[in-house]
Amino acid sequence: MLDALAQVLDRWSEPTSKVRLSLEAALPEATGFSREVVRVGLAHALRDWTGEALRALVRRELGRDAGPRGRGRSLVGGFDTTSVLLAGALPSPTLLAIVAPLAVGSAVLVRPSSGDPVTPRVVAASIAEVDPTLGECVEVVPFRAGDLGALDAFLSAECVVASGSDATISAIAARIRPPTRFVAYGHRVSVALVGRGALASSVLPEFCQRLALDIVLWDQLGCLSPLAVYAVAAEPPGLDDLAAGLASALDQAEHQLPRGHVPVAGAAAFARARAEAEVRAAAGRGLAIHGGPGNPWCVVREDTGEWREAPLYRFVRIHPLSDLEGLRTALGALAPHLAAVAIEGFGADPRHIPAGGLAHASLALGGLSIGVLPILILALSVALFTVLQLVLMHTRFGRIVRATADNRDVVRLMGVNPSRVYNVVMGLSLALASVAGILLAMRSAFTPYSGVERLLVAFEVVVLGGLGTFWGAMVGGIILGVAELVGLRFDPNAGPLYAHLLFLVGVLFRPNGLFRART
Repeated sequence: MLDALAQVLDRWSEPTSKVRLSLEAALPEATGFSREVVRVGLAHALRDWTGEALRALVRRELGRDAGPRGRGRSLVGGFDTTSVLLAGALPSPTLLAIVAPLAVGSAVLVRPSSGDPVTPRVVAASIAEVDPTLGECVEVVPFRAGDLGALDAFLSAECVVASGSDATISAIAARIRPPTRFVAYGHRVSVALVGRGALASSVLPEFCQRLALDIVLWDQLGCLSPLAVYAVAAEPPGLDDLAAGLASALDQAEHQLPRGHVPVAGAAAFARARAEAEVRAAAGRGLAIHGGPGNPWCVVREDTGEWREAPLYRFVRIHPLSDLEGLRTALGALAPHLAAVAIEGFGADPRHIPAGGLAHASLALGGLSIGVLPILILALSVALFTVLQLVLMHTRFGRIVRATADNRDVVRLMGVNPSRVYNVVMGLSLALASVAGILLAMRSAFTPYSGVERLLVAFEVVVLGGLGTFWGAMVGGIILGVAELVGLRFDPNAGPLYAHLLFLVGVLFRPNGLFRART
């Protein structure tokens, strides 16, 4: 079964396969999307939906062997029958909704959506072509929305998977009775979050092109197409550049990926949202509108972060936010429906802890100027090392810690709880790490990645000084630090390299470290 489904996906992911070409030919008339949007949309949606990807997913999620014959053991099993109620006009969710139950051994009943009656039949036919027996496990059963008898029979399966608006999901849930399992996919939306890094003139055009592609694919009807863009801490000129750049990118995309048919209700909502924005702009609200009444797209640069109507069909709003906290307020009511957030322009934002006057205070010693803060940090480090050494080597608690590290089974026989010892030592380690982090942040800037950057250095310090010895770690740190500073004097771009080379030399001649731990 798994091999057959993998073969089906391989055919769907191949752009020149018969099933892909037949779907590309049938979807425009059935869904209203332009042929160009269908072709590019399928290419983006299905390029990673391969048979090997399915096997990897099954191995990861189900723990089942996805070998050549798909054999193996798993505690996961599907229901005898799964009823799937589809919604919308996008083909990729339909393919997933049919293949997923089959992958766990469940037969599938599928009710096509009114927006896409084609894809379910094409999927079922492609499965039957690869494996006729497996194809008999998929049945497409269209029926009218008002046929409650057919709906109740359809909902009598062991599992029901439904997609649609919140009202549709609520109506279906009210008709399902235990023990039927109900899996619902309600209304979902996505937004884009933009930092100042994306507004630089060197990267803005390329970012706007990528953002425009996400908007025009499937005419913004997919749950992953952003309906709004939130620009964080952007100056007004930056917002104007973003709006103008996105408008230009949407205009270019229209020539390559023209918008498809827009139903009367959608066109009315689009026109109403644009007219409402024009009224607010005329009232001096500080809005900017890009795209005239004849354009099949519209960009509105808003003056607040307040969420507003999203009419779809390539209508997008750009909202300013003073900080990320404002995003929580702006999307508070929308949070349960949030599908994804596209993030761009948030690179490293170094921070530091202000040290006040200590940062620049210095002492003059023999013609040398030595900073007060480094001296205090060194003194505090030596004090902490000394206290920790005394505690671990000359107290009952220290003996328990060392004994637990040596043999936890023996200390358990002595009435010591090793788990409690581990918890106390972990707390002590976190406290020391916090002190070290504060001192480091007072001396230099840090980012969320600073820990990774210093992980290698910490490893080298411990190994060079000698495992299990406190003073060895301190001496090793001083040696590598001095080596890096000396290296910076010779080559400002290769200071850490000299420290790494010294570490390698030290390990070569002193593989056990400079000092040995006391036993």
